Formats: sequence, C-alpha cells, structure tokens
Amino acid sequence: FDENNNIDNSLSEETPSIEYTEDDNNIVIDDIPNDFNEWYGVLSSDEGGLGWSMWGSTPYDYSLNLLRTTYFDTNSITLFNLTKKFLLSRAKKPTNKNIIQKTNLEEDQLVFFREKIKIMSNLGATDEISKLTEALPLEFKSKDFMETLISLRDNETDISFLCNNVLNKNFDPVIDIEKRKKLIACNIALKKFDEASLAIDLLENDSQKSIDYIEFTRPLLDSNNIKSNNDFNNSKIEGLNKKIISLADYQVAQKVFSENEKTLDKIIFDMKLYDKSVQIEALERLVNIGVYSTTSLKNEYMSYYNYIIDTNGIENQEDIAQGNSAFIRAKLFFLINNTSSEIERAKYLNLLWAKADDKEIQMAIFNITSEVILTIIPKQELSWFIYPATKALIISNELTAAKKWLFYMSDDLYNRAALDINFCKFLIILYIKDPSLMDLNEKIPETDYLLNRLSNSPETNDSDMFKILVTLRSLEHKFNKSFFEKYYGSENIKELSNKKVQLNNLYFNLEQAVNYSNLAETVLLSLNLLNSRVEGNNDYYSLYKPLNALYKIGLKKIARDYATELNLDFLN
Repeated sequence: FDENNNIDNSLSEETPSIEYTEDDNNIVIDDIPNDFNEWYGVLSSDEGGLGWSMWGSTPYDYSLNLLRTTYFDTNSITLFNLTKKFLLSRAKKPTNKNIIQKTNLEEDQLVFFREKIKIMSNLGATDEISKLTEALPLEFKSKDFMETLISLRDNETDISFLCNNVLNKNFDPVIDIEKRKKLIACNIALKKFDEASLAIDLLENDSQKSIDYIEFTRPLLDSNNIKSNNDFNNSKIEGLNKKIISLADYQVAQKVFSENEKTLDKIIFDMKLYDKSVQIEALERLVNIGVYSTTSLKNEYMSYYNYIIDTNGIENQEDIAQGNSAFIRAKLFFLINNTSSEIERAKYLNLLWAKADDKEIQMAIFNITSEVILTIIPKQELSWFIYPATKALIISNELTAAKKWLFYMSDDLYNRAALDINFCKFLIILYIKDPSLMDLNEKIPETDYLLNRLSNSPETNDSDMFKILVTLRSLEHKFNKSFFEKYYGSENIKELSNKKVQLNNLYFNLEQAVNYSNLAETVLLSLNLLNSRVEGNNDYYSLYKPLNALYKIGLKKIARDYATELNLDFLN
C-alpha cells in the first residue's frame, strides 16, 4: 500500500499471489481460480479493495470467529467506510488446515457469504447487500437460498426490507402465518388500516394460535392511534412485530428504538414515515456516519426547499438565523448555492455549519458544501472565516485549499503560532492529515514548537493534549518524547490505571497479525478495539495499538482520517 491506500499492482488479484507458509517458509504461488470464490467479494484492488491476499496466513476457523465476534457498529464515517470496503473486497479465502470432505456445496461454501450478509444487515448497508447478492452465481440462487437470505435480514435494522418483502406478498399465506403477522404489522406502521383489518380478519379465521396477536392489534386499528392503547407496553406480544407496529407513531417509536436510534433513522427514511422534515433529519444523521451518500442529502434539501416554496407560495422572510429546523438548513443550502456574493456565501456557510454543529451532523454538512467552499477566495474581509473554512476543508480532504486558508495573511508562521493557539491546533491537525506538509516549506513551524505552545496554553486541557500525542505516535510522527512525561500524572489520564483491562490477548493477536502482514485480521481486530472505545475513556493504549496497527499494515490514509476525526472532536 502507498500513502493513499493504493495497492501495488504486483499484489492485485489479477496476478498470482505469493505467500510464505508458516510451517516451512516455502514460497507458494497460487493463481487466482476461475471457479467458485467462497468469499464473494466484488471490490477489486484497483477499485479500492484490500486485495486478493488480504487474509495472508490467518487460519480459516479463526477468521470465521473474527467475523462473528467483531464489534462493527461505529460513529466514525472512516471506520464505517473501511468496514464496507473490507466486506466487499475480492479475496482468496483463508487457509483451512483441517481439510474435510465437502458433502454439501452450498452449506460449505456460503458460510462466509452469510456472515457478511448478517453484518451488512445489522449495519444498514443495504446497497452493499445488493452488490454482494448480485455477484452470487445463479446456481446458488435457489428458492430455498433466497428464503435463507431473507431470514438473515430478519432483524430490526432491516425492517424496511422485510416490510417491502411481505407487502409484495412474496410468501405463501397458507403456510407462513408469521409472515402474515408481519404483513399486518407493516400495514399498521404505514397507516394502511383497511388493509391491516382485512388481513386480521383472514388471520382470525385461519389461525387459532394467533389469538393473542389478533387481540393486541385489533384495538389499535379501532382507535387508529397506538398511543391511546394502554396495553401497548404491557402486552404479551414482543419482538420484531411489536417494534414494527410502534412505527405508526413517531413518539412511541422513539421510545421503542431508544437504544438504536440509527436503526430508527434508516427505517424512517427508507419507508418514508412521518412528515418530510423528520425524514430529512433522519437522512442528515445517516449521511453523517456514511450510511448514505452526500448526493442524497443535497437532492433532498433542494427538493424539500422547492416543495415548501411551491406549497406555501411566497417564501416567509423570517430571519434564517432563528431556529434550526430541517427547512432552515435546506434554505441555507439553497442560498449558499444561489448567491453570487462570496462574502454572503461565506456567511451562509458559517451559519449552516453552526446549525449542523448543534445537531451533531457537521461531517455531513462539511462534505455536501465542500465544492462551494472552493469557490471562495481568501481575502482580508473574510479573516473571520479562516478557521471554519480550514476545518471544513480538512474534513472534506481538500488539503491544498485548507493550507491556503490557514496560511493566509501569515508571512511569519512562527510568529503566528506564538500569538494564535488556534493556528497551532489546526497546523497540528494538518500534520496528522498530510505528512508531506513538513517537506513543503522550511518556514513552517515544526511539531515540537507547536506542541510546546499547546502544552503551555491554558486553553489546552490534558485529555486533548494527550490525545494529540497518542495519535501522532500512532502515525509514527517524530517528536520529543518528553512531552508525554507531563501528562503521565494527569488525573484524567490515570483514571483507568487501577482497573484491569482484559485486552492482552487481543493486543497480542493484533501485534502478531501485523508481524505476519495479515491485513484482514488486522482490520477486524483494529475495528473491534476502536469501535469499543467509550466516550471519555482515557485508556489511550486501546487507541494507540489499533491505530498504529492500521498505519503499519499499510492503511495509512485510513489511520490519518480516523485520527483527524478524533482530534477535531467528531467522535462521540
């Protein structure tokens, strides 16, 4: 891998892979087979995949166990994208040292495929499920297998898929009573009460075992309001159907899905529940973590703004600085893209970013406005815009433009750093994001100078400073190690020093995975450690080890992007 995660062509799946076996150190050359690929990846290394040999010498059983036990849920868009890339990568299967006779081709060869479908379903990565399923050979797409595929997605995260399936009557109503119950639940969720009533009447005639379900759902239809049903929370009906039914009312659904708000957001947007403003707010949060593309949010903003204007006639000229509704954010996005004045555009951008910060959707808003920022040229009248623009450009990977803004009006960068602690912070972030910065200009303050300014500033707290030091060390950035000494005694840092953290085996396995160049294993172990970190947890070793592992294994841009997210406080 190079700095941009591009894989050397000699390691791509279009050429034989060369591996050193652990047993005898002999070189084994494996041509890529033309027959069935047990892992069913669709992303080649040229397209950003992790490469045909990404599993290295990781054993078959251990790799399967890693897939089943890794904690994939994340608030980091960088880690979410890495997870999708890993799951879609075309790869040679891990080595199975326990050779057994294959008696059932489908059962034996689709085990990893099924695991990946379950992971994607739980993450809400529905587009990736479609890509992986479409790549499956026709011989495996039997009716039984497609039923298995549906059952793998039978969870609350994939309610929109399940409802679409039953609403299209893709089942035998005589045999499958449980799907008929789902059909009723989905019709209630969509407030199609007539269809639900008819389905309940038929179910009552056909299934005496469903009496509890019928007694629970019929009063909901009679009142057309699940909030008015006092037995909703105390009923005998539990599980997925109850969660689907709760979607008929937004406030009830919020309580039912209180522990999985991302799931509710995806259901709301996919099923187009409630009013348009609620759908857009759900989409904003989904784009913020990478579930949906920035293009979808741009389109929804413009469509929503035009719809409100067309429906309500002349636009209400209320002060856009007041309030923070989805319409206000859509209106600001419209104004940003339809204002000729650069100063006005900067003002609208700054206001939209502030409102995004209040809603914790800055990643999404920075990314949908990245092209617009490039149309604004740094000038003296926009000196107030320097740091907001720099932050937005760093996040959206427009590093050349970020440098122009940060260095504007600064002939003496050392003097600027001495006078402005914010300049020091953003320059450190640029060092984290772009290691080539140090080679561009000898007048740029070196890391030690910036760290000294930060460590002596009352505006820098111990936890933030130590986080910077740990990420720099993880990325193997050279600086004076004495900076660590000041923070070893900090109360914030030693908060967990007396608690036993049972991670030794995980750290050992991670180190071994890096030593043996087992890329996929390193990715899974690193995801497990980084995604398991808790907000406010100052056990920085659990940050250093996985971040440094990703850097050493060749995923340097991934490591830098995550470190940037972390130090700009986008990870809760």
